[in-house]
Amino acid sequence: MSKRTLAAIIQQWRTPLKKLGNRPSPADKIDFVKRAPSSLEAKIAVSPYANILASPLRTCTFYSRQFPSKLLLRFGQGWHQPTKALWAFPTLKKTSGKGVYVILSKKVLDLFGKGGYKSAFRGSAVYRIDMLDHVQSLICKESFMQFSKRPIKTFHVLTPSTSSQWTSNVPSAMGYQCILSFEPTSKVCELNHTIQSIDTQHHHIPYYNVNHIWTKEQIESIKLSGSMVIGVPKTLETVELSVALWRCREFLC
Repeated sequence: MSKRTLAAIIQQWRTPLKKLGNRPSPADKIDFVKRAPSSLEAKIAVSPYANILASPLRTCTFYSRQFPSKLLLRFGQGWHQPTKALWAFPTLKKTSGKGVYVILSKKVLDLFGKGGYKSAFRGSAVYRIDMLDHVQSLICKESFMQFSKRPIKTFHVLTPSTSSQWTSNVPSAMGYQCILSFEPTSKVCELNHTIQSIDTQHHHIPYYNVNHIWTKEQIESIKLSGSMVIGVPKTLETVELSVALWRCREFLC
Protein backbone atom coordinates (compact mmCIF):
# COMPACT_ATOMS: atom_id res chain seq x y z
CA MET A 1 0.00 0.00 0.00
CA SER A 2 1.09 3.56 -0.65
CA LYS A 3 2.10 6.11 1.97
CA ARG A 4 0.08 8.97 0.51
CA THR A 5 -1.86 11.37 2.72
CA LEU A 6 -5.57 11.05 3.41
CA ALA A 7 -6.31 14.24 1.45
CA ALA A 8 -4.38 13.01 -1.59
CA ILE A 9 -6.27 9.71 -1.69
CA ILE A 10 -9.70 11.33 -1.32
CA GLN A 11 -8.87 13.84 -4.06
CA GLN A 12 -8.02 10.97 -6.40
CA TRP A 13 -11.19 9.10 -5.50
CA ARG A 14 -13.31 12.19 -6.13
CA THR A 15 -11.80 13.28 -9.45
CA PRO A 16 -10.14 10.76 -11.79
CA LEU A 17 -7.46 13.11 -13.11
CA LYS A 18 -4.62 11.50 -15.03
CA LYS A 19 -1.97 13.09 -12.85
CA LEU A 20 -3.61 11.56 -9.76
CA GLY A 21 -4.11 8.11 -11.22
CA ASN A 22 -7.27 6.17 -11.99
CA ARG A 23 -10.18 6.29 -9.61
CA PRO A 24 -10.38 2.94 -7.76
CA SER A 25 -13.05 0.54 -8.97
CA PRO A 26 -15.27 -1.51 -6.62
CA ALA A 27 -12.94 -4.44 -7.29
CA ASP A 28 -9.95 -2.31 -6.24
CA LYS A 29 -11.65 -1.46 -2.95
CA ILE A 30 -12.39 -5.11 -2.27
CA ASP A 31 -8.73 -5.84 -2.93
CA PHE A 32 -7.60 -3.09 -0.53
CA VAL A 33 -9.71 -4.52 2.28
CA LYS A 34 -8.79 -8.14 1.58
CA ARG A 35 -5.03 -7.71 1.16
CA ALA A 36 -4.27 -5.04 3.73
CA PRO A 37 -7.24 -4.22 6.01
CA SER A 38 -5.06 -2.00 8.21
CA SER A 39 -3.87 0.15 5.27
CA LEU A 40 -5.05 3.72 4.79
CA GLU A 41 -6.67 2.78 1.47
CA ALA A 42 -8.71 0.03 3.14
CA LYS A 43 -9.79 2.32 5.98
CA ILE A 44 -10.90 4.95 3.47
CA ALA A 45 -12.78 2.35 1.43
CA VAL A 46 -15.01 1.43 4.40
CA SER A 47 -15.32 4.97 5.79
CA PRO A 48 -18.64 6.82 5.27
CA TYR A 49 -16.90 10.15 5.87
CA ALA A 50 -14.36 9.49 3.12
CA ASN A 51 -17.25 8.37 0.90
CA ILE A 52 -19.01 11.69 1.53
CA LEU A 53 -15.88 13.80 1.02
CA ALA A 54 -15.04 11.96 -2.21
CA SER A 55 -18.47 12.64 -3.73
CA PRO A 56 -18.49 15.19 -6.60
CA LEU A 57 -18.42 18.85 -5.60
CA ARG A 58 -21.59 20.78 -6.38
CA THR A 59 -22.61 24.38 -5.70
CA CYS A 60 -25.24 24.98 -3.04
CA THR A 61 -27.75 27.50 -4.40
CA PHE A 62 -28.46 28.84 -0.91
CA TYR A 63 -24.86 29.48 0.16
CA SER A 64 -23.27 29.88 -3.30
CA ARG A 65 -20.47 27.57 -2.17
CA GLN A 66 -19.31 24.14 -3.22
CA PHE A 67 -19.89 21.10 -1.02
CA PRO A 68 -19.53 17.35 -1.52
CA SER A 69 -22.78 16.32 -3.21
CA LYS A 70 -23.65 13.83 -0.46
CA LEU A 71 -24.01 16.77 1.92
CA LEU A 72 -26.53 18.33 -0.45
CA LEU A 73 -30.06 17.71 -1.63
CA ARG A 74 -30.57 17.76 -5.38
CA PHE A 75 -33.73 19.06 -7.02
CA GLY A 76 -34.83 18.43 -10.56
CA GLN A 77 -37.86 19.59 -12.53
CA GLY A 78 -40.50 17.30 -13.91
CA TRP A 79 -43.87 17.49 -15.59
CA HIS A 80 -46.79 16.94 -13.21
CA GLN A 81 -49.64 15.66 -15.33
CA PRO A 82 -52.53 16.31 -12.88
CA THR A 83 -51.69 20.03 -12.69
CA LYS A 84 -50.11 20.24 -16.15
CA ALA A 85 -47.17 22.18 -14.74
CA LEU A 86 -43.47 21.77 -13.98
CA TRP A 87 -42.80 20.77 -10.40
CA ALA A 88 -39.58 20.80 -8.37
CA PHE A 89 -38.80 17.37 -6.96
CA PRO A 90 -35.93 16.03 -4.81
CA THR A 91 -33.77 13.27 -6.29
CA LEU A 92 -31.74 10.80 -4.24
CA LYS A 93 -30.42 8.62 -7.04
CA LYS A 94 -27.96 9.41 -9.83
CA THR A 95 -29.83 11.48 -12.37
CA SER A 96 -28.76 13.02 -15.66
CA GLY A 97 -29.22 16.68 -16.42
CA LYS A 98 -28.56 19.86 -14.48
CA GLY A 99 -30.01 20.04 -10.99
CA VAL A 100 -30.43 22.60 -8.23
CA TYR A 101 -28.49 21.78 -5.06
CA VAL A 102 -29.27 22.90 -1.51
CA ILE A 103 -27.40 21.99 1.67
CA LEU A 104 -29.10 19.09 3.45
CA SER A 105 -30.54 21.01 6.40
CA LYS A 106 -34.14 21.31 7.54
CA LYS A 107 -33.59 24.94 8.56
CA VAL A 108 -32.05 25.88 5.21
CA LEU A 109 -34.67 23.97 3.24
CA ASP A 110 -37.41 25.76 5.20
CA LEU A 111 -35.93 29.13 4.20
CA PHE A 112 -35.46 27.91 0.63
CA GLY A 113 -39.15 26.99 0.49
CA LYS A 114 -40.20 30.46 1.62
CA GLY A 115 -39.01 32.06 -1.59
CA GLY A 116 -35.47 31.02 -2.48
CA TYR A 117 -36.74 28.32 -4.80
CA LYS A 118 -38.36 30.95 -7.03
CA SER A 119 -35.02 32.42 -8.12
CA ALA A 120 -33.36 28.98 -8.22
CA PHE A 121 -35.97 27.70 -10.67
CA ARG A 122 -36.54 31.12 -12.25
CA GLY A 123 -40.19 30.97 -11.34
CA SER A 124 -40.79 28.03 -13.65
CA ALA A 125 -41.48 25.26 -11.11
CA VAL A 126 -44.17 24.54 -8.54
CA TYR A 127 -42.73 23.85 -5.08
CA ARG A 128 -44.90 21.61 -2.90
CA ILE A 129 -45.97 23.12 0.43
CA ASP A 130 -45.10 19.96 2.37
CA MET A 131 -41.56 19.70 0.95
CA LEU A 132 -39.93 19.41 4.40
CA ASP A 133 -42.02 16.39 5.33
CA HIS A 134 -41.59 14.92 1.86
CA VAL A 135 -37.78 15.20 1.96
CA GLN A 136 -37.63 13.79 5.48
CA SER A 137 -39.72 10.82 4.40
CA LEU A 138 -37.47 10.17 1.39
CA ILE A 139 -34.12 10.29 3.17
CA CYS A 140 -35.35 8.24 6.13
CA LYS A 141 -36.84 5.67 3.77
CA GLU A 142 -33.50 5.49 1.96
CA SER A 143 -31.69 4.66 5.21
CA PHE A 144 -34.18 1.88 5.98
CA MET A 145 -33.79 0.48 2.48
CA GLN A 146 -30.01 0.37 2.94
CA PHE A 147 -30.45 -1.38 6.30
CA SER A 148 -32.83 -3.93 4.78
CA LYS A 149 -30.24 -4.98 2.19
CA ARG A 150 -28.19 -6.73 4.86
CA PRO A 151 -29.26 -9.91 6.70
CA ILE A 152 -29.92 -9.14 10.36
CA LYS A 153 -27.27 -11.69 11.37
CA THR A 154 -24.56 -9.44 9.88
CA PHE A 155 -25.09 -6.94 12.70
CA HIS A 156 -23.69 -7.39 16.22
CA VAL A 157 -25.87 -7.37 19.33
CA LEU A 158 -24.46 -4.97 21.94
CA THR A 159 -24.82 -4.90 25.71
CA PRO A 160 -24.46 -1.64 27.67
CA SER A 161 -21.52 -0.93 29.97
CA THR A 162 -22.38 2.75 30.53
CA SER A 163 -24.71 5.19 28.75
CA SER A 164 -22.16 5.62 25.95
CA GLN A 165 -20.08 2.45 26.16
CA TRP A 166 -21.05 -0.92 24.75
CA THR A 167 -19.72 -4.48 24.63
CA SER A 168 -19.76 -6.91 21.72
CA ASN A 169 -18.99 -10.63 22.02
CA VAL A 170 -17.74 -10.93 18.45
CA PRO A 171 -14.68 -9.43 16.72
CA SER A 172 -14.88 -6.55 14.26
CA ALA A 173 -11.40 -6.01 12.87
CA MET A 174 -12.18 -2.80 10.98
CA GLY A 175 -14.41 -1.29 13.65
CA TYR A 176 -18.01 -0.13 13.55
CA GLN A 177 -19.89 2.28 11.31
CA CYS A 178 -22.51 3.15 13.91
CA ILE A 179 -24.80 1.94 16.67
CA LEU A 180 -28.56 1.50 16.16
CA SER A 181 -30.92 1.61 19.13
CA PHE A 182 -34.53 0.46 18.99
CA GLU A 183 -35.36 1.79 22.45
CA PRO A 184 -37.10 5.22 22.46
CA THR A 185 -34.91 8.12 23.61
CA SER A 186 -35.15 11.88 23.19
CA LYS A 187 -32.17 12.28 20.83
CA VAL A 188 -31.87 11.36 17.16
CA CYS A 189 -28.11 10.92 17.29
CA GLU A 190 -25.25 11.02 19.76
CA LEU A 191 -21.57 11.00 18.85
CA ASN A 192 -18.47 9.54 20.44
CA HIS A 193 -19.85 6.24 21.69
CA THR A 194 -17.44 3.35 22.31
CA ILE A 195 -17.69 -0.39 21.63
CA GLN A 196 -15.46 -2.95 23.30
CA SER A 197 -15.32 -6.01 21.05
CA ILE A 198 -13.35 -9.21 21.60
CA ASP A 199 -10.37 -7.96 19.59
CA THR A 200 -10.13 -4.25 20.50
CA GLN A 201 -11.90 -1.09 21.61
CA HIS A 202 -13.52 1.12 18.97
CA HIS A 203 -14.08 4.84 19.58
CA HIS A 204 -15.98 7.81 18.09
CA ILE A 205 -18.99 5.82 16.90
CA PRO A 206 -22.29 7.57 16.05
CA TYR A 207 -25.31 6.30 17.98
CA TYR A 208 -28.71 6.56 16.24
CA ASN A 209 -32.14 6.08 17.74
CA VAL A 210 -34.09 4.68 14.83
CA ASN A 211 -37.45 5.56 16.41
CA HIS A 212 -36.78 9.12 15.21
CA ILE A 213 -35.81 7.97 11.71
CA TRP A 214 -37.93 4.98 10.68
CA THR A 215 -41.68 4.46 10.86
CA LYS A 216 -43.34 2.17 13.38
CA GLU A 217 -44.24 -0.22 10.56
CA GLN A 218 -40.66 -0.34 9.31
CA ILE A 219 -39.27 -1.06 12.78
CA GLU A 220 -41.86 -3.77 13.46
CA SER A 221 -40.96 -5.47 10.17
CA ILE A 222 -37.41 -6.06 11.46
CA LYS A 223 -38.79 -8.26 14.26
CA LEU A 224 -36.28 -7.26 16.91
CA SER A 225 -36.78 -6.62 20.59
CA GLY A 226 -37.65 -3.00 21.32
CA SER A 227 -34.78 -2.76 23.78
CA MET A 228 -32.16 -4.21 21.44
CA VAL A 229 -29.07 -2.25 20.44
CA ILE A 230 -26.94 -3.39 17.50
CA GLY A 231 -23.58 -2.43 16.08
CA VAL A 232 -23.06 -2.05 12.34
CA PRO A 233 -19.62 -3.49 11.45
CA LYS A 234 -17.39 -1.52 9.09
CA THR A 235 -17.45 -3.26 5.73
CA LEU A 236 -17.75 -2.16 2.12
CA GLU A 237 -21.37 -3.34 2.19
CA THR A 238 -22.37 -1.07 5.10
CA VAL A 239 -20.86 2.19 3.84
CA GLU A 240 -24.02 3.34 2.05
CA LEU A 241 -26.15 2.57 5.13
CA SER A 242 -23.86 4.69 7.28
CA VAL A 243 -23.92 7.53 4.73
CA ALA A 244 -27.72 7.39 4.54
CA LEU A 245 -28.01 7.58 8.34
CA TRP A 246 -25.56 10.48 8.46
CA ARG A 247 -27.70 12.32 5.91
CA CYS A 248 -30.71 11.76 8.16
CA ARG A 249 -28.73 13.25 11.03
CA GLU A 250 -27.73 16.27 8.95
CA PHE A 251 -31.37 16.94 8.10
CA LEU A 252 -33.03 16.16 11.43
CA CYS A 253 -30.53 17.61 13.92
